[in-house]
Amino acid sequence: MSAILIAGHGSRKKAGNDKFIKLVSDVAEKLLNQTVDYGFLELAEPDLMTALNTLKDEGHQQIRVLPAMLFAGAHVLEDIPEVMSEFSKHNPDITLSYGQEMARSGYLFKAAGRSMQQALMDNPIRPSETHLMMVGRGSSEQVALDTVADITRRLFEEHGFKSMDISYMGLSEPLFENQYRQIIKAGHKNILLMPLLLFPGLLTQRIEEAMTFTQQSDPSLTIHMAPCMGNHPEIIEHFISQASL
Repeated sequence: MSAILIAGHGSRKKAGNDKFIKLVSDVAEKLLNQTVDYGFLELAEPDLMTALNTLKDEGHQQIRVLPAMLFAGAHVLEDIPEVMSEFSKHNPDITLSYGQEMARSGYLFKAAGRSMQQALMDNPIRPSETHLMMVGRGSSEQVALDTVADITRRLFEEHGFKSMDISYMGLSEPLFENQYRQIIKAGHKNILLMPLLLFPGLLTQRIEEAMTFTQQSDPSLTIHMAPCMGNHPEIIEHFISQASL
């Protein structure tokens, strides 16, 4: 018996965890002949080790772990492999395999493009008059930052935005709040904030709070935020593509 285990980050916000669980359910509906389960790295239950042990107790001899992560940061390169290694030490008869993060599968740019299209359809945005600000989670891995820069540049050029920049919620510079203040000071009146994130949570709450504060301070500003990507079909397609590799 084989199973798929999707490893999520975890959030203090129940709504974010619920959206992740819904994504896992959507993937399971596409993989009817396989068991699909989930575990969290932190902040929510079940944790990844507990989820692995549950699948073992159910009799699964092959488990493929798929990281629900955009980039190859510390979670993908260190945290998840460490849990898998510890599990294997105690369960040498069970075969574990490991899938790719979304940036490497090719679906991330497509999902980001869908979020962009949705923002442009739902809001009165003229790209030629609008500053695009990509907001990433942040990473200690340069390859992740390079991918954020590439996605931002491609969306900027494809849609013809007036100007662009990138900021991060942590770990990397420039930090979102600092860069956001700078673009306001620079005189940009029309701004599209695009969180390169799967699900809403504390990070998107910080973005929304900054938007509300500046718009209350200066009603002449027009600021919109693109939706997160976790419910896009491209994200589901990513997991399906990784399920049998």
